[in-house]
Amino acid sequence: MFNDNKQNTPHKDNNRIIYFTIALIIILVGHTLLRGMYEYPVQVYILALAWLILFLPFLKRYAIIKNNIEVIHLIKIAFLINIILFFHYDMIEEATFGKIAFSDFFHFKFLAILFFIFYYVKFEVRWSPLKKIIKHIYKYKFIYLLTIAFILRLGVMAYSTGPWIDVYWAIGGGAESLMQGENPYSAEFLNPYPKEACLEIYNDADCKNDKYAYMPATLIFSVLFRFLFSDPRVILMYCFFGMSLIIYSIVKNGNRENKEMAEILALFVLYLPLNLLVMEKTWVEPLSLLFFYLAIYLYIYNFKYLPYIAFGISLATKQTMFAFVPFLLFLKDINIKKIIVSTVTVLIFVIPFLLWNFWDFVSDVFLHQLQMNDALHSISFMTISKIHFNYIIPPTVYLPILLALFCFLMYQINKNRDIVTIIHSITLFLFALFLIKRGFVNYYYLIQGLLILLVSLEVRLIKIDPSQTNT
Repeated sequence: MFNDNKQNTPHKDNNRIIYFTIALIIILVGHTLLRGMYEYPVQVYILALAWLILFLPFLKRYAIIKNNIEVIHLIKIAFLINIILFFHYDMIEEATFGKIAFSDFFHFKFLAILFFIFYYVKFEVRWSPLKKIIKHIYKYKFIYLLTIAFILRLGVMAYSTGPWIDVYWAIGGGAESLMQGENPYSAEFLNPYPKEACLEIYNDADCKNDKYAYMPATLIFSVLFRFLFSDPRVILMYCFFGMSLIIYSIVKNGNRENKEMAEILALFVLYLPLNLLVMEKTWVEPLSLLFFYLAIYLYIYNFKYLPYIAFGISLATKQTMFAFVPFLLFLKDINIKKIIVSTVTVLIFVIPFLLWNFWDFVSDVFLHQLQMNDALHSISFMTISKIHFNYIIPPTVYLPILLALFCFLMYQINKNRDIVTIIHSITLFLFALFLIKRGFVNYYYLIQGLLILLVSLEVRLIKIDPSQTNT
């Protein structure tokens, strides 16, 4: 039983899945080709095109798709593009990690490509031994690809033991501080940056890595995994597989004929381009997405308060998630009790650190974010303006744009409060924010994760003929 009375029937504009998928393809290409770093203005324009396509379903009512298999083919094309980009760009660099690491990753990725082929090609052979092998691969390809994804992540931690980024040292150092009884929000961590990088990011050549810039749930979970495994990035590995499992469950439980599509979308999560980079650098978006995915899964399957506990945990992982709150207040069955449940969940994580040292917590989590410069590797209009026009776009320009977009999206949600429309609106708003400023790798990874969730929520309502899933 779905929570929303209209959740178990296709939306009247159900061809929006086409726009979600096309937007995802364009983001994958625009964001991945230079490993998420700004080099040329065209990168921003490509991502802006993806945003426009994602916006189109709100502008006009489009004809309902009459041939659902076209949608399935489009998703499989997106998945194929995704795998090619993953193979070529999400690679440990030989110059940094050495030939052995590069060779190991190359061979495991190549092996993954071979298994992926079996989702697209139906082999017919007569020789009995080979026929048995091919039949075995068809049956267990999903398991093999999950195993390879697991091995690749172990490889990231084995070969990259000290990544050149402050986030890794802050996450690990924060966990270590708390385990020693010290306040992470008052601690100083190892700073991997030379003076030039400090000057670019913090406008201070002698910057210190003394800010734990994440919400307390990230800290608590990193302590647990630091204690059990020594490397805090293990938590991200579990997050990737947890997200994949939830996507698989959403699609397959929505319609059991969708088994192969459930596998493809689950693998989409694990093989997103720059996925391994996100893990290596210890960006925490997978943790935020895991609990948001869980909240949506619990919501569509009619759990009363558990979705709001899961969403509260998601809020307590990173500040970005607070942008979700005003949109989710438009859920059809929202009430004050459920709002209180999410609020209390956040406060359980936050209050101990507020009482420990109020000023250090506020400074690290909120004020520090407002004072940071927008680095020049950000794929955003702010970067174009800085580099090519030597001009910093002021808040008086972009805040009215974001406010107008917010009001428009609220109007659209008020007309149709289904969960997909709400998540669609969240994605558009955050995407616009990142395009304007701070379009970092991890933020666009968040957008990709939301789009996969949107596609999965729509696919679960499509009944697929199993005989038509192999091309």
